[in-house]
Amino acid sequence: MAKKKFVVGCFDDEAVLFPAVKKVRTAGYKIHDVYTPFAVHGLDHAMGLRETSLHTAGFIYGITG
Repeated sequence: MAKKKFVVGCFDDEAVLFPAVKKVRTAGYKIHDVYTPFAVHGLDHAMGLRETSLHTAGFIYGITG
């Protein structure tokens, strides 16, 4: 059975979080999730997540609903 490895970090400031996320990604690890008590703008791009069309779908459903 393959061993799974996890990395956990705790950061107090988003100015420290962004460089840490970039270093982890350049080291070759894939970031699956980041939990924050508030929205951190730009974190999805730093994690390498692709853009979704959820906002467009929500707008269309809101207009027609």
